[in-house]
Amino acid sequence: MRPARILGLAVLGLTLPACALGPNYARPTITPPPAFRGVLTTSEAADLADLAWIRQYQEPELAALIQTAIAENLDLRQAVARIAEARARADAARADLGPTLSAGFSGQPRTRIDEDESWLRTLYSLGVAFQWEIDFFGRLRRASEAARNDLLATEDGARAVMSSLVGDVAQAWFDLRVLDELIAITQRNIQLQQDALVLVQRRVQGGVSAGLDEQQATSQLARTRAQLPALQQDAQQVENRLSVLLGRPPGPIARTPGPITAVPPEIPTGLPSELLERRPDIRQAERELMAATSRIGVAMGNAFPFPRIGLTAFFGLLSGSLDSLFRGDDSGVVSWSPSVAMPIIDSGRGKAGVAVAVAQTEQAAIFYRSSILVALREVADTLVSLEKVRERIAQQQVEVTAAREALRLSDIRYVGGVADYLEVLDTQRVLYVSETDLARSRQSELQASVQLYRALGGGWSDQELVKLIDRPFDARK
Repeated sequence: MRPARILGLAVLGLTLPACALGPNYARPTITPPPAFRGVLTTSEAADLADLAWIRQYQEPELAALIQTAIAENLDLRQAVARIAEARARADAARADLGPTLSAGFSGQPRTRIDEDESWLRTLYSLGVAFQWEIDFFGRLRRASEAARNDLLATEDGARAVMSSLVGDVAQAWFDLRVLDELIAITQRNIQLQQDALVLVQRRVQGGVSAGLDEQQATSQLARTRAQLPALQQDAQQVENRLSVLLGRPPGPIARTPGPITAVPPEIPTGLPSELLERRPDIRQAERELMAATSRIGVAMGNAFPFPRIGLTAFFGLLSGSLDSLFRGDDSGVVSWSPSVAMPIIDSGRGKAGVAVAVAQTEQAAIFYRSSILVALREVADTLVSLEKVRERIAQQQVEVTAAREALRLSDIRYVGGVADYLEVLDTQRVLYVSETDLARSRQSELQASVQLYRALGGGWSDQELVKLIDRPFDARK
């Protein structure tokens, strides 16, 4: 075949991008609700998910912990390493579309037959070999397309890991701060009950109260003291969990003593379900579906009756003598030739490969739909949790105020001899339970706000992700 014809064939192969085998991707038809359950749709769809984590709670200590976790967390570093792998695979798949050029030297035995005798002689070659598979049917383009979508899916996977990490750190931090508050409540009630026990003991010694009052006060104090070790154990375990999220061995977490200063953001009246498109796990599921769709074309290209068409060429020297070859006595050789390879019998392998690709695409489509439904449920669940826990907090605040006043009045009644000590013990118990329940409800409110932020796809940052990609990982640390 003449070089001009071969060149024309190559140009034709490059101008057939619309002829790629297999289906083109089309997003599945999904009709999400106009708003989440229990939330009215308004024009102020507040960008809760777009709010950067550093501004979410306005708490400097938490912001510093999240920054450390993003820089040092090993799960996130592993996700970033997967991006590097996927990028290399995409580059390799794209490189398959181009030709290869290699230099080489070889010797090939050949038999020469004369009228009187025959003998073996070696034909030596030195030059450059050119090979190129012309992607007439789009098999290689589909493979490159799939690898590209795999890369994008991996990037969204890293965003999902970052979003989950930010939520986990925030939740662990709030758990720790609430445990600190519960420990402070318990210690405060222990001190209160110790003072009451001293008062009772003085009254018993003065003959004003019976010994039963002293035993009841001692029992109440011991019961409250028994709560303290369990709370301290929980706090240390949360510290250990948070340390691992920060990429450190289990250990203490430095924090400023005092009540929680974080205030969960107000939830807007309208949260349109389009915000779910920000969720990186849903975007990852769709990219995986796109990659699976492209692989149908790859499988079809590997199946009968689609041939593989290529070009091979050689530019160099041929000689029957090594001396002549390296002296350059022989004239140069240029050879072009097309190649066509097509399976005739593959025992059903190609058909089976297409069936596998189709089934995998169907699985990916189902998973994509499932991911959207799960996301909608998560947002709806956290919205109702926030709504109901805030209603509960409002009543518990009234309950705590009333319990404190009841304890004050019962102390006065007991000292005045109007009430027995059982009434004081009961009001002490009610106050402790009320304060503890209020702290737990505030913890639930903070947890629900973190879960909503994560459910809407908040917490990830491409700027932070780029920093991790550009920073090499030191395995010796």
